[in-house]
Amino acid sequence: MSDSNVKNKSHKQGFLKATSIMAALSLVASGLGFVKNITLTSIFGMGAELDSFYAAFRIPDFLYMILVGGALSSAFIPVFSVYIATKEEDKGYRMASTILNLVLVFAVIFCLIGIVFTPQLIHLTTKLTGEKFLLTVKLTRIMFFQCFFMCITGVAMGICMSYSNFVPSSIGSVFYNLAIIVFGVILSQVFHLGIAGFSIGVVLGALANFLVHIKPIKDTG
Repeated sequence: MSDSNVKNKSHKQGFLKATSIMAALSLVASGLGFVKNITLTSIFGMGAELDSFYAAFRIPDFLYMILVGGALSSAFIPVFSVYIATKEEDKGYRMASTILNLVLVFAVIFCLIGIVFTPQLIHLTTKLTGEKFLLTVKLTRIMFFQCFFMCITGVAMGICMSYSNFVPSSIGSVFYNLAIIVFGVILSQVFHLGIAGFSIGVVLGALANFLVHIKPIKDTG
């Protein structure tokens, strides 16, 4: 068997292995997502607290899409992939460093603005009133910290995907859901933080998702 055939066979085996791992991790993440929803419903029921919890994702998630979500797929990954293909990875990492610094600055600024003006933003985006409104404001302020970690994870994820390494994002999804379940239950039931415990779990899950991407990036750089 020629060297080229051996390389092609090895490449195909590696691709199939990575695909199998990603498929398995996706199933695990989906299963944990289902467990997360069941856990939330069993603890809080289908009431005001759970409504506020889900509503609290709306503004931080929208901010993430503005800062990183759309630009990541349309600009960063294609450009960084070109640097890899042309063996100019040093330039690619300098660009990534610049983008990461900009994302950090804008994420901090907009998240702080969001935290300060959360009541006004909730008024604009929902028709909530009374205790439900106050709880949504509280939870949204916590969720802005998740938005910060999601923004920097977006850049890290873009680097990994440019190397056709999709496994870290799949692992990150598993840890994200797992952290929400574990820390959410502990903080809400043991430390009696209520639904806010799950919001903190979301933040810790986003942090775990980011940490998963660090080693793969170091291995490529």
